Amino acid sequence: MQFILFICFLLGFGVKLPIWPFYEWLPKAHVEASTNFSIFLSGVLVKFAFFGFFKLLILLNLDINFFLIFPYLFFGLMEAVFKMFYQIDIKKLIAYSTVVEMHWLLICVLSGNNILLLSAFGMYISHAILSTNSFLLVDSLTRRFKTRLIFEISGINYLCPKLFLLSLINLIIFLGFPGSLFFISEFLFFSFIFDLLPFFSFILFIFIYFILANIFIKIWLNVLFSSISLNLNKLVVDLDKTELIIFSFLVFLIFWLGSSWLSLII
Repeated sequence: MQFILFICFLLGFGVKLPIWPFYEWLPKAHVEASTNFSIFLSGVLVKFAFFGFFKLLILLNLDINFFLIFPYLFFGLMEAVFKMFYQIDIKKLIAYSTVVEMHWLLICVLSGNNILLLSAFGMYISHAILSTNSFLLVDSLTRRFKTRLIFEISGINYLCPKLFLLSLINLIIFLGFPGSLFFISEFLFFSFIFDLLPFFSFILFIFIYFILANIFIKIWLNVLFSSISLNLNKLVVDLDKTELIIFSFLVFLIFWLGSSWLSLII
């Protein structure tokens, strides 16, 4: 009965989290939504669904066999990673990274390990900040180049040096730059998941740090370092002072949380 109840909760919250096979609405919603709603959807609403699911697990004290649910979450994460490979819209790319993150968070929570739970909340906070920064950067790109398609944006490193620098910093943090909260969360995760599931943890490590990182880097580097020839005749304005302050503050926040994470949990 506990397992049936857990499956019902997983299916119900799985639509909103979202997890496989219910996540196809999220990339489509981000493409059609405004920047403000995309930030609210990825940074707030999706996180509320995760927190609600987690709270019900604690209140009902459901004892779930993690080894039964892990293959399902791992398959969903793997499928979302491969779908990132052929995306041409930058907003969809960020949306699929949110899907990967939700599967990753559920693996941490359902493992029953306190350290992995701490890692989950670190990723929970850091992804909310990083997704907000990413959607704001995409909005800045869209307003300047009048498109979100990867193959139509070029020459950022020549035309918009400030936007280029902040986009590159955001990309590096997304990949787990040392000192950031995201890096600490990933370090805690892989430090303890290898003791729990050595074989699957190694495969998960390969997917996240080789396949996912390779896809994410390749697409963003094509945007950042591609030829200027497509936009040679365009007059593109770089970031203004307000945008620069907002982006810099979000970058500072993720590193400040990474340096003071221990004091926050105490």
